[in-house]
Amino acid sequence: MRNTILVLTVIAAMLSALPVTRTGDALAGGAITTVTTGSNPVAGTDSVRLVPMTGWPKQVGTHPNYKPVGVTLADVNNDDTLEVIVGSTDNKVYVWDMHGNAMPGWPKTLASQIQSKVAVGDLTGDGTPELVIACKDGKVYAFEPNGSAVAGWPQSSGGTGGMVSPTLFDIDGDDTLEVIAPSYPPGRVNVWRADGTVYPGWPKTTDYLACATASAADVDADGTVEICAPSYRSLYLWDKDGNAEPGWPKTLGDGASYSQPELYDLDGDGKLEIGYTAYPGGSPQVFVFRYDGSNQPGWPNSIISAQPYVCPVAGALYGDTNRLSIFSGGHLFGSNGFFGWFADGGAMPGWPVAPDFLECSPIVFMMGDMVAMIASNTTPGALYAYNIDGDLVEGFPFPTPDAALPNSPAVADVDLDGHPEIALLTQDGSASLWKVEDEHYFPEYTSWGTWFHDNWHTGWLHPEAPTGLKAERGNPGVRLTWNRNPEPDIAGYYVSRVEVSGWFEKLFSRPLADTTYLDTTAVGDTTRSYRVTAVIKAGFEGHPSAGVAFNPMGVEETMNDERGTMNAVPTVVRGVLWLPEARGEKRESRSDLIDISGRKAMALQSGPNGVSRLAPGVYFVRAVSGKPSAVSCRKVVVQR
Repeated sequence: MRNTILVLTVIAAMLSALPVTRTGDALAGGAITTVTTGSNPVAGTDSVRLVPMTGWPKQVGTHPNYKPVGVTLADVNNDDTLEVIVGSTDNKVYVWDMHGNAMPGWPKTLASQIQSKVAVGDLTGDGTPELVIACKDGKVYAFEPNGSAVAGWPQSSGGTGGMVSPTLFDIDGDDTLEVIAPSYPPGRVNVWRADGTVYPGWPKTTDYLACATASAADVDADGTVEICAPSYRSLYLWDKDGNAEPGWPKTLGDGASYSQPELYDLDGDGKLEIGYTAYPGGSPQVFVFRYDGSNQPGWPNSIISAQPYVCPVAGALYGDTNRLSIFSGGHLFGSNGFFGWFADGGAMPGWPVAPDFLECSPIVFMMGDMVAMIASNTTPGALYAYNIDGDLVEGFPFPTPDAALPNSPAVADVDLDGHPEIALLTQDGSASLWKVEDEHYFPEYTSWGTWFHDNWHTGWLHPEAPTGLKAERGNPGVRLTWNRNPEPDIAGYYVSRVEVSGWFEKLFSRPLADTTYLDTTAVGDTTRSYRVTAVIKAGFEGHPSAGVAFNPMGVEETMNDERGTMNAVPTVVRGVLWLPEARGEKRESRSDLIDISGRKAMALQSGPNGVSRLAPGVYFVRAVSGKPSAVSCRKVVVQR
């Protein structure tokens, strides 16, 4: 689907016998390296430009038996650019700026190995984020951005940390974060207040090792937060005070380590489903439970695997949040072990695919097209990126220094240049940061951008797209209003605007707390289109609202569901062809860009479609809605 230039900065040879890292049992918590036959293919010659940022990669120390996982991209000093944060099994936590320079006060040496991802959130309520770190010895630390300890920390979880990361959430609505940290043995889930005191009703004991990161959200839509965490045998759901929710726990049997339970609203009923990957009784499956513990229709689904540690991530690969897909995978080398399903449990066409041995969890974001990206567990490793149809994006797999282990890449615009960066920590201690050149970064089309979804590690796919956006004449300019989002952790909203064609551009750099905005710069007779996105306090931006078009000299023109996709396609485009969402679209509906000879030039999806690589000329947007007999077509002219 692409025709661009590949820049490979890591040269990987074709190998027929590779050392493959298999992760030991949760209780042992270590990595065991064996030799397994396979291959690590080198990327092809047509790809996006994937190049290392200046100053990268960085190398950290590792323990011979315990390997590091997890990278966090967060702005810890409020300068709007992101820092890169990793913990390692040399007992140190590292914080670098985007150029690879150590931030003041870092690295910090702790008492034990760090084999987990660092959580970042404003624990003290002072407007600057703190870093919360779980160590293998069971201690949980909290540090200010300058490396000084937060009062009341560290706290002991009463067991071993291993590959269990802390989760942050305001579970009682007092505008102060709590810290949630499972531990083992024997198995318990801890909750502390921001000052390190134990939250009433906690800790809770589990029936065996509590060996995975917890998730948090209002699962049953009752206005209060629930906490979800697995043991090696069962999946638990408690209210904020530690009381078991009706229908919980779900006893599955041995075989449930490392995979965080993920939270998403698959059926649009306002309540969240819980996705969970496990292998009870040696039978690997992806489960989806309703809030009351019953199975979501169409689930569970079996997968090819030995010990699956891949979190079942949800994302809008079709560009429409009403058409979520779920991605998870297996632990067997060389198999079609990376699966994609529709929300109803049906297999996506072209899936599963075979990105080699997997323990890593995927991310879902826009890289020209919407892609699901995952890293392999081979040594040396590779990044794989797949499109809607399960096809590898041209130029992938892209070589990485080593195996990923239970982990995820992370994507964000680290340096605010409008292009995405991809970060990954591999088992050899290499912290890599690559820029994806020639691709615009759309945070509003990142469904799942890091391990555990966001920097609080909520495991919750949110925020929702704002609703009710209206535009009316201001005095001066255009007055915009919209509905407040229902989530309890909303930091604010961005308003974006586009004129005629191109990208929607944000009108301000920090989220707006209010649900009204006056665009005083919108003057003259130019029609401008607007949309709004919500941002959660963990720093994650949700998908955009439906757009409205407004002419200050005329009347409002709403780009609503009834208008459909085709009516909003511009006649002349430069760089980006924008295809608004069509909410009534069937899941089998497709749009393609056809060249003048009638050949398919590229598949299109809702939202921005990069067309800068196409030859200038006349093309046709062909849309099939619901059934082949319902076809519409509109001419567009692509210009430089």
